[in-house]
Amino acid sequence: MVRQWLEDSDEAHPLRGTESEQNYDRLPSNFRVIDVQRRCLVEHRHQYRYVALSYVWGSSHMLKTTKSTFHQLSIDGAFNNSKTKLPEVVESALEFLQGLSERYLWVDALCIVQDDEVDVLNQISRMDAIYSSSYATLIAAAGTSSQSRLLGLPNSPRIVKQSMETIQGETYIAQSPTLGDKLLETVWYTRGWTYQEHELSSRRIFVFDDEFFFENENTIHCESSWRSENALAQTLEAPWGTATSTSNKDYVNYFVSFFFNKVNDYTRRNLTYPNDILNAFAGLCMSLQNNGKIKIRSGLPLESLHQGLFWDTARISSRRLSTFSHQGSTWIFPSWSWIGWTGIIRHDSSR
Repeated sequence: MVRQWLEDSDEAHPLRGTESEQNYDRLPSNFRVIDVQRRCLVEHRHQYRYVALSYVWGSSHMLKTTKSTFHQLSIDGAFNNSKTKLPEVVESALEFLQGLSERYLWVDALCIVQDDEVDVLNQISRMDAIYSSSYATLIAAAGTSSQSRLLGLPNSPRIVKQSMETIQGETYIAQSPTLGDKLLETVWYTRGWTYQEHELSSRRIFVFDDEFFFENENTIHCESSWRSENALAQTLEAPWGTATSTSNKDYVNYFVSFFFNKVNDYTRRNLTYPNDILNAFAGLCMSLQNNGKIKIRSGLPLESLHQGLFWDTARISSRRLSTFSHQGSTWIFPSWSWIGWTGIIRHDSSR
């Protein structure tokens, strides 16, 4: 069924493959993917169509690529070794891709060298290209950590009880909740990093414990029924970039308002490390700059900086006193930008 959803989307958007190839030029240098067949890390080539994985890291121990393990994980069969055992979410994602006849998977913990600051910053700054260039994003929506397997696969079947009730001789079957309602109950929906992963992806496959959902730019398909839903505009607005660049003041005002709607949504989520506040939002900032021609610095739009300063917090908050590194220097988050404060950020666009 998921394969059919993807094929239908390919037919509805025949230029998508070409667009992805154009975005490949913006992928970070040393961009890597996991080869499902060779079970190791490989350097990405333009002809490689890949799927990106969005999941919850959690607090459990997980295999990560480091300077000392990179060479070992690049050897054929590397992930067959018990010493380099893949997290359950990644192992089941590889199984999922095999079922779709897709060969390459991008996973942040493994495709970024985690203790190489240059590689980390290089990849983080191009998250917009990584997720927008993917053939689809596979979202482990039900997982609570990297050790949560994707269910609904041959090696991890579901145990689902259909809710039914008989009233006056008539049997009624409960309809599955909408995708938006189901996401509100997940840990994935509370995490800061997963916000831009959803927003930047044009095609998303959601894996829950009881069913699959598929979302593209226009609609949502559900495995358990034939009904279709509108894309998650009512819960998570579709990615920006649909408007054309102009010097018109109304256009700038629109993007500033749009931008802070995203900031408001994003700051409702949680980050394990407070100093990730800008990194976990960097892909969306880059997307706005590229599509809207509006530069973002320190979390504020430069074209209308005076308007961008009219933000506040929804409740009493405290300064974000942690530091962040940029181009070899250490910086303190500025007090005049929302990134320098904790809590949910609001913006008064009427001022």
